[in-house]
Amino acid sequence: STSSDLENAHTLYSEVSISPFTSGISRGWALYRLGLIELRKSRQNGELFLLWDGHSISGNKDCAETEKADVPIQTDGTGHLSKARHFFTRAAAFSGPSSHLLSRKILRSLALVNGPDNDMENVGSSAATLVHSSIGSSVRQLVSRAYSKLDSSALDHEQNLMQTLFESFDEKMDDTMIRNTAIENLFEICGKIIPQDWRFVAITLCPTGEILLAVISMNASEFSDFPVGLKTICIFAETKSAFSEIVEPLKNLIERSQKHLSKMATASTGENYNDETSKRKWWNERVQIDQELQNLIKRTEQNYFGAACIHDILFGTEGCHEVASRSPFSSPERLETDVSSSNVCGDLFSKFEAASKIVDDKSPIKIREVEDTHVIRQITAMTVVQLRSELAGMGVGVSKTRKLKKASLIDLVISQKRMEVSEARQSMELPNAAQGTRRSSFESVSSTNPQKLHVSDEPCLFLILDEHFQQFPFEGMSVLNSKTVSRIPSLPFAVASLIEETTAEMSDLSCTRPYVDPAICSLVLDPESNLSKTQERMSIAIEALTKANSWNWNCCIGRHPSRSFMEEGLSRENGLFLYCGHGGGERSFSRSQVETLFPNSHSKSKEHVEPLERRCRSSVILMGCSSAKLSSVNSSDTSRNVPIFYEPEGIALSYICAGAPCVVGNLWDVTDRDIDRYCISLLESFLSPDQGETDYRPSLPKCVADARDVCKMRFIVGCAPVCYGVPVRCITPVN
Repeated sequence: STSSDLENAHTLYSEVSISPFTSGISRGWALYRLGLIELRKSRQNGELFLLWDGHSISGNKDCAETEKADVPIQTDGTGHLSKARHFFTRAAAFSGPSSHLLSRKILRSLALVNGPDNDMENVGSSAATLVHSSIGSSVRQLVSRAYSKLDSSALDHEQNLMQTLFESFDEKMDDTMIRNTAIENLFEICGKIIPQDWRFVAITLCPTGEILLAVISMNASEFSDFPVGLKTICIFAETKSAFSEIVEPLKNLIERSQKHLSKMATASTGENYNDETSKRKWWNERVQIDQELQNLIKRTEQNYFGAACIHDILFGTEGCHEVASRSPFSSPERLETDVSSSNVCGDLFSKFEAASKIVDDKSPIKIREVEDTHVIRQITAMTVVQLRSELAGMGVGVSKTRKLKKASLIDLVISQKRMEVSEARQSMELPNAAQGTRRSSFESVSSTNPQKLHVSDEPCLFLILDEHFQQFPFEGMSVLNSKTVSRIPSLPFAVASLIEETTAEMSDLSCTRPYVDPAICSLVLDPESNLSKTQERMSIAIEALTKANSWNWNCCIGRHPSRSFMEEGLSRENGLFLYCGHGGGERSFSRSQVETLFPNSHSKSKEHVEPLERRCRSSVILMGCSSAKLSSVNSSDTSRNVPIFYEPEGIALSYICAGAPCVVGNLWDVTDRDIDRYCISLLESFLSPDQGETDYRPSLPKCVADARDVCKMRFIVGCAPVCYGVPVRCITPVN
């Protein structure tokens, strides 16, 4: 748009926003559009890039914006960012629930203009919290409403807590105190019950094309009283938009794959593939699609998620370096400094410790003062955001550093480091001093901080994906190969699953995590009786598996199960429900029937307490085409310009909402032989004890990742299966 067009639009939206005849939602849209105009201006003059300096990556080095001069961020309300923040905040008051299209756009835009600083005193407006709030609101509200319909007098502490959990992220933006309190309470519970080596990564596409990656981790710092760590990185798009480089190519590729499979599946055209030449041609096309998906995943990882700082926050090293902060306004000299001090943000203490030469010679500690020029140079090279983050890690409150300028922050960091050296000198306890106080987020913390003792024996990365990215197979990226990765609609679902398994009071941090008893399994195989090869292959494999372990599974093969069979199989504590057939089994047990397992959704008899709880207690494996696919009710429109008004939904999320701890399914349609091979490998690795190490069994998400290697089509089939929910393990209880 030209400058005159923007001015005309600004005038129009301003008139709409103040008109007494404007409806609330229209006023919200007008204010949002005004915010977008200011946001785009802040990008053009460089304010936005400077705001995210030190917490961003960009491939826009050749963009025209690189020729702009540095413009300081205006904090007096006159800058474009301040104006955008003002308009977005006002718009939020008229936008409705977080699941609304306008609300999602506002929350993501606010996260972008608020920047990477996380003000823990106003945690409800931090970038990370806003991003997480903008994803999964529909399903959060679905579960929350189920609890809200219950008789409050009949609810116990746990059930009241569950309702509060699912409402936390959806508290109104214009009631700051209530929103901050609700989210602080959620994070406090997280710090008590979630293992500290679990990380929750939300990925969203902003309306203006940037990608925000927001991480919530369990805070392993002994210096911070805040129970979780928040970190956000902004990925500025390449020359083309992320939508056109990631979302559209994937959609086109999946559509091609669907059409290609339908040629073979259609009875009338299937005869054309009886001769060897036609079959070979069909498979060559299939291999081509597999190769194109591999290239798309690889290209996306390299261009958007390959930076070292992305890997750091995914796995907990917390540094933003190498290609970080390559904004259009970073000079070559600045980039050289950034690279040379690559670990300043995340590993300053260890560098200082090395520079201080802590020597183990069984004599008084020999430590130099903080006058080492290398250390001083690293501290002075840090950005304001990095300096504040470093001070927060030393226990200096945000309120004390908010108004300090960079020079004062540098002096304060050096002063704090000198105090640490002095204390180390006085301690005379060399082993403790030499060991340092920095901890990896995948390590347990000391007993001086009992809130942070709760760890698992298998770190897990949870992906919380918005409506644009939910179908992208991030699990196929090389950086996530063989890692334990699970998807989840929102953080409260992980907390709820752990609470439902907790046998002790919340004040007691010991809790059990969901598991699967391999003897308690229900199987539905080929209920429509038209997948004879699948029925044959799976029957042989499952019979061998159950006989070898003396398991007696409830099986329904070649026919539709009764409703009682399904409800009993799904409600068995620590059970496993396995489905092999078409789709996600909706023809056998529909989404509306799954939702009868929600609280208060069946018998209201006072003699039963089950309706007060989510009744799906079994983990679920759905080995059918597109069984884990999520789609919006208006996504059938093929027009590329139609926005996704409603958040995606699907049978897999219905099971998660009903209480299933873990659900496995396929993101798109797959070939039967390859997915049967995958399923057999998955069951064998998950259910069979390891002969060499019988005390350890990998979690279901880990087995989902490992089983991909058996697929001939490693990407178009191997990357289709994904896991939702929390990691569950197979454990055989001892009687």
